[in-house]
Amino acid sequence: MFMKRLFTASLLLLITIISSAENSTETLWLKAISIMETNQQWKPLEIHSRVNQYNRKGLLENSMEIFIEGNKTEDDVVKYEVVRLLENSTDITANHGRDLQKINQEAMGSEGFQVRFDFNYLRDINNIEIVKEPKVVLDETCKGYRFEMVGENKEKLGCVVWVSQNTAIPRSIEVKPLSKSVLPNGFDSEVFYSNSKTEWYPVKTIITMELNLLLIKRKFETIFSFSNYTSLDL
Repeated sequence: MFMKRLFTASLLLLITIISSAENSTETLWLKAISIMETNQQWKPLEIHSRVNQYNRKGLLENSMEIFIEGNKTEDDVVKYEVVRLLENSTDITANHGRDLQKINQEAMGSEGFQVRFDFNYLRDINNIEIVKEPKVVLDETCKGYRFEMVGENKEKLGCVVWVSQNTAIPRSIEVKPLSKSVLPNGFDSEVFYSNSKTEWYPVKTIITMELNLLLIKRKFETIFSFSNYTSLDL
């Protein structure tokens, strides 16, 4: 049950999530924002999630896999449903009908994985801090742009958007809590995006968190994979 609750918490974090310079730097950032802003219509119809639990020695103790499918309705909304559940590679779907219904109700909803940014705020370069050192993301050299945002539960989050210096396509977004209010030991997450200006959307998200309580030390890693995208009329 803890692994299922952790998945729900990770998914909600994902939804919160799934962002004085030289003229060239500012132009790169504005191009990246344009790509982000004009690609908000994409929704995945297939989602795979895997939660790994590691002990204090870094050895895998447990794993949970969840398969999610989305259906586009006549109202141009994608409704999500958990269709398969694996625990340590064993199919346990039939034994957890109520749990699946609870996950659907708490985490999916009608909004799916829509990520909302305040683009007017991001366009103001005074709200953005340029990361000094570049980073290689998906084999591309990227420049980092750091800013703060408020999450779904009103928590303050620190974000870094890593933008390709060659194409201005945002290749990943890092998100970290700026306080310990979300989880006792916080979490780290990074969302990786497709390499396209016209079909830009998340392809993978990795969320890591640690639990340190007295003698109990565990590390959890949640990996989301997204595919089979559809476009909505926004």
